Amino acid sequence: MKPGTQPLRSVRLMDQVRERVRYLHYSLSTEKVYLYWVRFYILWHAKVGKCGIRATWAHLRLKPS
Repeated sequence: MKPGTQPLRSVRLMDQVRERVRYLHYSLSTEKVYLYWVRFYILWHAKVGKCGIRATWAHLRLKPS
């Protein structure tokens, strides 16, 4: 954490994201998008698992631009 940054009071991840975004005075739409992508990543990671993530990264590395 950077010096001068307020410590997080929340324990839950989504509440921590919400708290930090509000502390930084981001817009409500930005907060919603950040929460969406955090939730999406968590659900995707749970669904795909470690092997699937490796396969996805390997596919992206080999895919021509």
